Amino acid sequence: MRNGTKLKLKVSNYLKQETIYNVIGTIKGNVEPDRVILIGNHRDSWVFGAVDASSGTSVTTEIARGLSVLLKQGWRPRRTIKICSWGGEEFNLIGSTEWVEQNQKLLTERGVAYINLDIAVGGNYVMRARTSPLFKEITYSWAQKVKDPNAHGSKETIYDLWLERSPSLDSEKPKIYNLFASSDYAFFYNYIGLPCGDYGYWFGYENSSYLYPVYHSQSDTFDWMKRFVDPEFAFHKLMAQFAGGMLLEFADSAILPLSVSYFARALNSSFHILKSLKKFKQHGISLDLLEEAIEKFTNSSTEFENFKSKLTGKERFSVLRRLNDQMSQLEKAFVYPYGLPGKPFSRHVAFSYGGFQNLKPGVASFPGITEAVFRASKSGDWAEVDHQVSIAVNAVLSGKEVLELY
Repeated sequence: MRNGTKLKLKVSNYLKQETIYNVIGTIKGNVEPDRVILIGNHRDSWVFGAVDASSGTSVTTEIARGLSVLLKQGWRPRRTIKICSWGGEEFNLIGSTEWVEQNQKLLTERGVAYINLDIAVGGNYVMRARTSPLFKEITYSWAQKVKDPNAHGSKETIYDLWLERSPSLDSEKPKIYNLFASSDYAFFYNYIGLPCGDYGYWFGYENSSYLYPVYHSQSDTFDWMKRFVDPEFAFHKLMAQFAGGMLLEFADSAILPLSVSYFARALNSSFHILKSLKKFKQHGISLDLLEEAIEKFTNSSTEFENFKSKLTGKERFSVLRRLNDQMSQLEKAFVYPYGLPGKPFSRHVAFSYGGFQNLKPGVASFPGITEAVFRASKSGDWAEVDHQVSIAVNAVLSGKEVLELY
């Protein structure tokens, strides 16, 4: 476009007040009805929304249909299951955010995990996952159990194709991304510290996954989905098997499938990224206490996992209850009630997301500290950095106490 070119833009939008609503289906547990597993996705979309969010809606409702068959056969979950259809996600996550705020006390005390299926099928290339570190083990486990339509040779499962097409940096396991703030899991994770996982089968090529090319456009139609992505709806079936199986394991397992060892690894990784900055010493700020706290947390997590590995799931209810509560409450110890710098609704001290100035693209390494460093670099106020370090130390030590075996 040449300099000086003028465009006339006609905007035909109009303001209108509408009521949104959430739809929540509940299956009450028969052993631990006061412990809640949630699965869901949003219902609204820009224009037609065959991928975003109808693919997630179709997968979620198929899982609900499968659960109804089990109920008719006499099955009832150990823990309560909530199947959620959120309204107003595209307008800044309104439905899920308001519901989390309204049910904050219940979720903080009784919530165990949330599985999100927004863009459940946006392509036919590779699985893409964003999760809490606590979710990594069960994610890999179920990826190894479900056969992938792209199977070839000895590579048969979601995990095999995932490792081939989207390996992590060490190439030993498939890549799992950090949780962002781009879907309905955001408030569950960032605000109250509920462990979350977000899953979809994505578009991609050359060992990289990408957002599907007609995202948020009028071309996101059923015809586009059937013609170019999933003609036989095999990937929709795959996602229902994967997420539905994970939901059942969370709901029925005597011992929750959450991994505190992966959480400890993530803390250590984040700290090393943080420590690579040279600015702390220059301004008289020490990370020694934070490093010491993470070491104590890591030791406690090792002891916890060793104890957990010796259990069979047939122990006394009180033993299993305590162990499971320790795992499900762990991330809630990392919630700072006053929020992080400039983000009162982002309260997760270790891995919070949403507009922070991260040290590296896609890395949220103690975001309160990194945001304070970014601001101090401009304002010269390094006292806030020291304050955020102390908040992080307190959170890590609180997490350590949650895992203590008494």
